[in-house]
Amino acid sequence: MREVSITILSLSLLTVMVGAAIAPALSNLEEYFNEANITLIKLIVTIPSLFIIPSTIVVSKLSHKYSKKSLIMLGLSLYLVGGVGGAFVNNISILLFFRAVLGIGVGFIMPLTTSLISDYFEGEKRATMMGRASASNNFGGIISLLLSGWLAAISWRYSFSVYLIGLIVLLLVWLFLPNEQKKTDTINTGKSKLPKRVYVISISMFLIIIAFYSIPANIAIYVNELSLGDSTIAGVVISFISISGFIAGFLYRKIKVFLIKMFVPTLFLLMSIGFYLIGTGTNLFMICAGVLIMGTGMGLYIPDLFLAVSNSVDKKNTVTAMSIVSSTMFLGQFFSPIFLDFISEFFGNGNIRFPYLFLSVTILIFALSSFFTNIFKKSKKVSQVVS
Repeated sequence: MREVSITILSLSLLTVMVGAAIAPALSNLEEYFNEANITLIKLIVTIPSLFIIPSTIVVSKLSHKYSKKSLIMLGLSLYLVGGVGGAFVNNISILLFFRAVLGIGVGFIMPLTTSLISDYFEGEKRATMMGRASASNNFGGIISLLLSGWLAAISWRYSFSVYLIGLIVLLLVWLFLPNEQKKTDTINTGKSKLPKRVYVISISMFLIIIAFYSIPANIAIYVNELSLGDSTIAGVVISFISISGFIAGFLYRKIKVFLIKMFVPTLFLLMSIGFYLIGTGTNLFMICAGVLIMGTGMGLYIPDLFLAVSNSVDKKNTVTAMSIVSSTMFLGQFFSPIFLDFISEFFGNGNIRFPYLFLSVTILIFALSSFFTNIFKKSKKVSQVVS
């Protein structure tokens, strides 16, 4: 069982930050493909997300016919080809093609990884494992972002070698992941409907990831325009979101028990403060502090959404539910730079700081709304008891 746990956590290294792994090289890529539109350059980071979406739907269907191990190994193979292949191109269209292949691979891996947690863990152990999976994901982000930033300082091509970690994970899956489905994991015939809560959570995931991905998709250009550093520095800055998420993932269960009803409002408040510090930062210390605080909020909120989905469905619907939530998650990644560029144009404010200040105010409104909703519910319960 220990080997299976390690294998599941190793798979978690590869997922959420998959596109962001080469984010520190974005300014270098902008210089190399200098004739390309800036939004197109940002798509190098986010286009994997667009192709993750249909592949998660496909894998939810295939999981009824083939073992999860086989599908994960196929996904890892695509991950390696799409990830490392980007290092050998000279045309941005071909580069985007390889990024699409990368996205298809991750679309196979992510929903199956989260469903494996539901297969092998129950109750508090499931919540703990979900937090550790989030921590593992962020740990992968720390390593890949720091390594990518350092390699990009030599050549942007070298930054794509961070995807070679997929070879190690492929070996672990081949050696330790059981090939048979768990007996408790009954086949979903597709006739049972998912609860509405799954779709509500999916919308929440979509919106929060739009905000989250403003860091990987923009921070390298942001740091460069403010003359605060090169790709190596950008990698360090982005890694703070993973460092905070790594710590938050391990402490997720304890923090949630401690905060109880104030859990979600507190997370929103942390995100708002973080984006404000980023948007007003005049030095690397302020920006890193903002990324660290914002990453803490995100690092607690994202596993909480996945746990909510896991607890909302039975095991036969787990892969389908996780596929839907994963799809909206990566749809948010894809639309993040497009949406934030649109917001800047809509308000007629081209200042590079504006999107972060906009996110700070918007999330603060959600924090206050969530806080007063909880207060209202509490006072209503008290009045009902008294009456």
